[in-house]
Amino acid sequence: MPYTNLEVRTDGTFSPCCLSTYSYKKEDGTTYNIETDSVTEVWESADRIKHANAIDNSEIATCNHCWNIEKTQGYSKRIFESDKRGSVINDTPRSLDIKFNNVCNLKCVICSPINSSLWYSDYEKLKGYKFDNSKYKWIHHVDVYDKFKIYLQHAELLEFYGGEPLLIKNHYDILKHCVDSGISKDQKIRTNTNGTVKITDELLDTYSKFKYVGLNWSIDSVIKEEFEYQRYPANFDNVISNLQYVIQNKPDSVALSITYTVNAMNILSIGEMIKFVKTHKLFLHLNLLNWPNFLNFNILPKSQIVNYVSSIDDADVLYNGITLDTIKQYHESDNRDYLAGKMKDYLTSLDAIRKTDFKKTFPKLKEFLDDY
Repeated sequence: MPYTNLEVRTDGTFSPCCLSTYSYKKEDGTTYNIETDSVTEVWESADRIKHANAIDNSEIATCNHCWNIEKTQGYSKRIFESDKRGSVINDTPRSLDIKFNNVCNLKCVICSPINSSLWYSDYEKLKGYKFDNSKYKWIHHVDVYDKFKIYLQHAELLEFYGGEPLLIKNHYDILKHCVDSGISKDQKIRTNTNGTVKITDELLDTYSKFKYVGLNWSIDSVIKEEFEYQRYPANFDNVISNLQYVIQNKPDSVALSITYTVNAMNILSIGEMIKFVKTHKLFLHLNLLNWPNFLNFNILPKSQIVNYVSSIDDADVLYNGITLDTIKQYHESDNRDYLAGKMKDYLTSLDAIRKTDFKKTFPKLKEFLDDY
């Protein structure tokens, strides 16, 4: 939220939060960037303050993801963060979302080279030209600790997302600083991991020094073939093994959650994930896909989604925000059938590059897309 949070994106620009499509701008219209501008300049900027003043009173177009969820009585990130940290404009950020760069060892179907360096080659084959990655190397030119040291002591929450944070040294350096300086005991962390990197005992010990650690495991299906297609080229068995190790060895400060990014490929297998989190007593964060819009679950027929989701027994599920009821209502409010052709072309092209087959992996999706 612009009154409490500041996000640094993988390209070094600043944003209100991870779901916003907006980058803070200077009075001359240029975009703030961590390579050339200080955190103070961004936080005290007229543009950031304007967004903070407006977000509770008007529907800012760049924040439409949350507004769309709220229209269907859903519990959006905007409401969640406001409940947690209030809506009073602060002198310094109370939460920092730092995406150090786009280094990642996966090239998920719903992702792009903006957030995954492994995507570069496939991007070139799809587009016919190379991805310009020059903006994603700021971490090599910026002293991250120096940029944030005066703000870390005031931050109640630190968020680390991807790329893959567990592959990025700066992520560990920030954690070590917080522990060594004695401020970790009053701080909370949220981290997303793709689960392919085994979490060491040393890192679990570091987590034990924090007030709270929300460790989110990104798993978009518990059906092996579906998972490995979406989270290419991850190995499902390896990811589950790493998860089970943390379940068995995590300190009390760590709360494990499964982040399930709901999209057209996995909406019709969400029932299997419901069973999985109930069995393992894990929190479930249903993340409604925001981009690319041509993979949105709303593209599928409304009746198919509502009938399937209504048949699922989600009693006793430990939801972290959005529930199945939100999905049913959200689908009814926003139909995107017109993007089906684009989804079919994209998946077909990606299959040709990766030697995968969406038609075999997702037969119900194939049946729907046959008409496009």
